[in-house]
Amino acid sequence: MKVSIITPFYNAEQFLGDSIGSVLRQSYDDWELVLVNDGSIDRSEEIARSYDDTRIRYLSQPNGGVSRARNRGLSEMSGDAFCFLDADDLMMDTSISSRIDLFEDQEVAFVGGGQEHKNEDLSKSLLTQLPSYQGNPREGLLRLDPTCFINCGTWLIRLHSDRTYQFPVGWTHSEDLAFFLSIADQGTLVSVPDIVQTYRRHSRSAMADLKQLENGYKNYFQFANEGGYIHGKDERDFLMQKIRRIMVLSYLSAGMLRSSLKMLIKRW
Repeated sequence: MKVSIITPFYNAEQFLGDSIGSVLRQSYDDWELVLVNDGSIDRSEEIARSYDDTRIRYLSQPNGGVSRARNRGLSEMSGDAFCFLDADDLMMDTSISSRIDLFEDQEVAFVGGGQEHKNEDLSKSLLTQLPSYQGNPREGLLRLDPTCFINCGTWLIRLHSDRTYQFPVGWTHSEDLAFFLSIADQGTLVSVPDIVQTYRRHSRSAMADLKQLENGYKNYFQFANEGGYIHGKDERDFLMQKIRRIMVLSYLSAGMLRSSLKMLIKRW
């Protein structure tokens, strides 16, 4: 089974080499790495083009954001399954092999795994997240169940050739939640108990901007509601309350009292 790994990048010269290197070290060798340059103006293109491996494909487009770049990769991938790797993150050496085994042993649609958060220079482990959710992921994604959604970036996804895979464009946050919700009907999610990916935290990480995070959750709520993914008032109310709780606590933790109070009364 050939696995497509999609890596969009924009001005990622500081980390891109590490990310590509982690793919080259995979114990499973039937893969392609689809690198999508989203209009970088630093040395990222030079780094991406410097590898002499026919499994690495280089694509380029004008800057349009991470969702457009991921969509470009999705439209041109050639694997039987696919996953995503951000340009500042790393795969463990057995990342693909540990997940692909479950595809071969079980008829599942998605296989996730654990994720370790580290600081910018990777010298310190900050957090380890091990997923435990099993079943169709629709309900878990709508409930923002951390056993399901926190590690959705690690999912290895079985390709269905009769459907189009696409991220919503123009969002800065929660576009991944919307994407995975849109394909949840493919079937069952299972996870391996292994760390499959290292998430690098730094000042440019998407989760650092709380106002944009709130906007992302608002977009996600509207996407789920208007797209017919929410089944009934109870699910709708639960999702709204869960988003409110997350944002109130996030604003309080950041010392943004006024923003947290506004979230208590906000409705979309």
